[in-house]
Amino acid sequence: MKLCAFRIRNFRSITDTGWQNLSPDNITCLIGQNESGKTSILEGLRSFYTGSISEDVLRSDLSLPEISCRFNVKNGWLSDVTENPGSELKELLSELTAVELTRTWLPDFSSTIKVSGRISEYLDSLENAWGLYLNEVKSKLEKEIEEINKHKSRLDEILSCKADIIRKADPSTGKGMMGRMFRKSEGGIVERLPADQKHIFNDLVKEEESVRKILAGKKDIADAGLKYNSLLARLEETDRNL
Repeated sequence: MKLCAFRIRNFRSITDTGWQNLSPDNITCLIGQNESGKTSILEGLRSFYTGSISEDVLRSDLSLPEISCRFNVKNGWLSDVTENPGSELKELLSELTAVELTRTWLPDFSSTIKVSGRISEYLDSLENAWGLYLNEVKSKLEKEIEEINKHKSRLDEILSCKADIIRKADPSTGKGMMGRMFRKSEGGIVERLPADQKHIFNDLVKEEESVRKILAGKKDIADAGLKYNSLLARLEETDRNL
């Protein structure tokens, strides 16, 4: 790897050098008046290499330095040193003859290096695509959960309607021991219902079976919804505590 260009921001007197290319003939001169920032450029490049800065490199607004360097690499070298790249990334890496790295500093003066340039743009596009996918999955899951809740509410209504019909036909049915006996003798009570009530009751039974079948088919989605709601609640709690 050979340095071919750099960009220094927020370092001593430097606000932003913009991208500056080094001469391809191995001779690069920094020419300028005294106190014009020539030494700051060299110190900035050294800080990029070492990762170390001190308070005296900060500008008056206390903005933290950001230094980027572009290196020439042999064609295909990036794909060779990258472990298990996907097909698209491998194709991109095989085309690149330069790599950009950017070192940024945190308030405690620790620093991180990230890949910038075309590789960063590609990875950002993947992250954006993944975010869109997750939002789509979230939307579909929430719609499914809403649909499941509607079916559950309808099932409760059906059971309540059935119980009302039986209770009106035989007021002795209710809670406790009589309620348990009612569940055992429900068939006999239904047979004694008036024709119109019996028809309504049987329709409710059919609808109950249909709703239970739908809910059984959506059990995995319902379980996923419970986990999703649990994780969402924990995330919101964490955000409140931050």
